[in-house]
Amino acid sequence: MRLKRHRNHPRIRTSLGVRVGRLRLPTIVAVYALACVFAASLLAFTLTTASAKGMHYGIAFRLALATIFSPGEILLADGESPAYYLFGGFASLLGILLPIFLLSAFVFKLFQQDPIEWRKVVSLEPRTNGQSVLCFRFYNGTTSTLIRVSIQVIARVRSTGSPETVSNLALPLGARDANSNKLEASWPYARSGVPFTVVAALGEGLTAQETIDGTMVCLPRRDEAVDKRRVSFLVLVSGIMLDTGNPFFSAREYKASEDLLLGHFQEIGTDYETPPRTWPGWPNFDGNGEIYVFGYGSLVSPQSVESTLGHEVDQARFNYAILAGWRRSWNVASDKGSHPERTFRLADGSEYTGVTVVLGIEESRSSAGCNGSVFPVSRQDLSLLDVRERNYERREVTRWVTWAGKPDQCTVYTYVPTAEAMEKLAAAQASRRQINVRAGYVNLVHRAFAQINQLESYHLTTERPPFPVEEMAVEIEPALAPSIQRALSASYFGDAGAAVPSVPDARTAADDTSVVAPAASRSPEQQQRPADG
Repeated sequence: MRLKRHRNHPRIRTSLGVRVGRLRLPTIVAVYALACVFAASLLAFTLTTASAKGMHYGIAFRLALATIFSPGEILLADGESPAYYLFGGFASLLGILLPIFLLSAFVFKLFQQDPIEWRKVVSLEPRTNGQSVLCFRFYNGTTSTLIRVSIQVIARVRSTGSPETVSNLALPLGARDANSNKLEASWPYARSGVPFTVVAALGEGLTAQETIDGTMVCLPRRDEAVDKRRVSFLVLVSGIMLDTGNPFFSAREYKASEDLLLGHFQEIGTDYETPPRTWPGWPNFDGNGEIYVFGYGSLVSPQSVESTLGHEVDQARFNYAILAGWRRSWNVASDKGSHPERTFRLADGSEYTGVTVVLGIEESRSSAGCNGSVFPVSRQDLSLLDVRERNYERREVTRWVTWAGKPDQCTVYTYVPTAEAMEKLAAAQASRRQINVRAGYVNLVHRAFAQINQLESYHLTTERPPFPVEEMAVEIEPALAPSIQRALSASYFGDAGAAVPSVPDARTAADDTSVVAPAASRSPEQQQRPADG
């Protein structure tokens, strides 16, 4: 049997609702105004032709325009032809329908609002284990808070055969490896303007640089690399607008061959006390910005940093820098209370039960600034440094740190002593508790500044340790170490042979404001971060 060939397929239509939904409110108003002018012009021409009294075009245009905004006005004229009243009735009908269209479009847009503002590109970030992750960024672009936000990332792969088909692969989110089963991220409470980051793991086989430079991309759970021209990444976001209770849906598709940008995305300096428009970083939201850490004590030493990060660092990228408005001080104390896993042994083998002091910084308007060095890090590196610097909180100091060759777009962090660490020192002094400085720490800092030819400057800007400097051995009990990083061993002090286990990557989906939480607002578990400056 021969099938009849239908000529009306495919039946693909764009509904009026979809057409209106694609328009912004200013566009809708502009279309309405243009429609009114066009209709009035056409009606005016018709009225001048149909009028029995020979109406002038200018008068006819004003009358037609008045009729659109006041239906029935044109029908009040006496002694006109039937054609005039016919077109007058048509004008009055338009005067009813056009405002209805405008009001309907406004109501439709009111309930159809998409609150999500998307970043135009996707950052492709390398990890120290050679794996790569994709960082998708967006933020709540309304003044309404969003709740119960759910996010999925799907890799869409087009086939090479004919007919062409598309396979969909949900990417693992927030994973340290491509074998994670977590395929959905959540954002329980999204404030206005706060950026959100979803991290999706790629497959193994290609580094981030090879992915950018080449034509292939490795996807999780696939045995081979795929041509980037056949791959796109679809991000689906849904949730509820708290103020209205209305659900919302948003989606953005990125092409693997065009929209990937190697490096770390630009941080936004969120501050709930100021309007989102004033937060630093917005001009480069669609670009990348390197992350740096300013070190002023043991973090000046590349060897110390390497021992914590667990991988080699490029010593040539440690740059001499100045942090304005701060100065070094021996003001950070630790003991068994803050470091239960760590035991110090004196020269005679006895356990040291006092407090140990290391360098911190304090604000100072009179000083020329605190000298040290800056070095680039990845987000995974930051998570490791946060664990090491338990007695400090990470603070963004980009505008106050200067060095030769500083990039225009970058974010710089340093570690500022917590109030608890400084209060512990004051309490020890008040109670006449034993206080000392570890000799190994002092020697490490001296070697670090000598390495950058700034040892003399260090001595000129830093007071001598105000407490006895003693040789002490260190013992670490892994079972008592913070859960996020077991068995840090002596890497606190930059011992080259210390083994540093892997640390979970940054959050599955990171609210930028939680990167630098004040000590008072952090949970006790968040405040447990290891070691010395």
